Amino acid sequence: MSIVREDSYVIIDLCSYMTRCGVGVNDPNRLPAYLIPTVVGELSTATVASGAAEEAAKDDTTPNEAEPAAETGDSEAKPTVGSTSQPTYVVGESALRKLTDKDSAPVWPMASDHVDDWDRMVIFWEYILAKRFKLKFDNMESPVLLSVPTQWSRLETERTAQIFFERFNVPGLYIAEQPLLAAYGSGVLTALVVKIGHRYTDITPVIDSNIQYQAAQRLELAGQDIDQRLLELLRKDKALVELLGDDLNLAFSQMVKENHLDLSPLTEDDETVPALPTAVAGATALAAASKKEAADKAGPQRIEFEYKGKKISLNTDVAKSVEVLFNPELAPKRSLDLVTAIERAVLQCDVDKRMALWDCLLLTGGLSLTKGLPQLLERRLKSRVLAQSDNAGDTQPQEVKFGRIPEYFSRYKDRPDYMAYLGATIAAKLVFNDPKNYVHKADYNEMGPAAIFCKNN
Repeated sequence: MSIVREDSYVIIDLCSYMTRCGVGVNDPNRLPAYLIPTVVGELSTATVASGAAEEAAKDDTTPNEAEPAAETGDSEAKPTVGSTSQPTYVVGESALRKLTDKDSAPVWPMASDHVDDWDRMVIFWEYILAKRFKLKFDNMESPVLLSVPTQWSRLETERTAQIFFERFNVPGLYIAEQPLLAAYGSGVLTALVVKIGHRYTDITPVIDSNIQYQAAQRLELAGQDIDQRLLELLRKDKALVELLGDDLNLAFSQMVKENHLDLSPLTEDDETVPALPTAVAGATALAAASKKEAADKAGPQRIEFEYKGKKISLNTDVAKSVEVLFNPELAPKRSLDLVTAIERAVLQCDVDKRMALWDCLLLTGGLSLTKGLPQLLERRLKSRVLAQSDNAGDTQPQEVKFGRIPEYFSRYKDRPDYMAYLGATIAAKLVFNDPKNYVHKADYNEMGPAAIFCKNN
């Protein structure tokens, strides 16, 4: 049995755009403590000397339960404000707010889902451990479970182990891949994990707790493309352009996507649904016509909210911005569309396992919070992939079922974007309970960075 207390376990769900982290797994319903943009900025000497860095380095410890945007950063070397002998770094939202024109552009050290800038990556990790969680590296007692993308190479995993053991002095480390943890978070061992993030969409089959790397698909179509397409649609509204002026930008588009986008209109009027038998089609058409007539009498629906003190009214047609996932030419990008990529991922798995994947599709990532997305994806899959005949064979899917976080995780059940983080907390309770399950300091001292592969499988 482990002598390490569950309330000391550190969980870091590391993503290219937003990282979720927390300490303690003794309460399974505890949400991640912090949501931090995975970005690091460097302040100019002029900014530091002016004292403006004091505001950027304030210790804001608002918990995630109160929905913080992110946290400000602290310098790697912790120079005093006004010192120009060492660089001063800021992390998260503070890195995105350039205090002066002389400050360098912020760096996303994992923009490609690989570690592109190791120096900034170390600063980011140190910020989480030392600044946010107040851990002391000379007396480190908290093991760390790190959730990472499947794209990581062996070299990246080994170097990460080296940094955590040699620089942060962790007593134990376990590195797990996000699709597998997402499956654990929904209480299954076999699933088709579809993560729609900010920069990429990843479709990863997991079968009996084994990631099917040969079948995994990655699309360069994701949230940022929807932001751009949504902005194009918004700029067609002349009244909105006149009202917002320069405020009608990507930041506004992203805010609309995250807080007000509803895809229900697309599921109610989707021409891609296959033809039905005549009698059924007639009844369906009559019901649809009645519904449309009622909607026409009620007038066009609008999305209304306030933004910077101004009353905003948007046409529900902005929901069509999500079509970029199903029609890459709208981006424009050379890419598979989402439905084709999902089908390809399943078809590259063993025939006898495909039905199990269609029986548990897990939708996660930031876009999974969008109202109506599961229903829209289901309709598109039905129209193009699923069998339309009652005489279909045993290997031909006739329906797709969406998995979800179990109801007893009451604070997580409406947060599919936290699926991998929840799975990480579950894994940590099992892994760190026995030193045989994870790499501890004695293992590292004996085998070096390669030890991380001895107990991470």
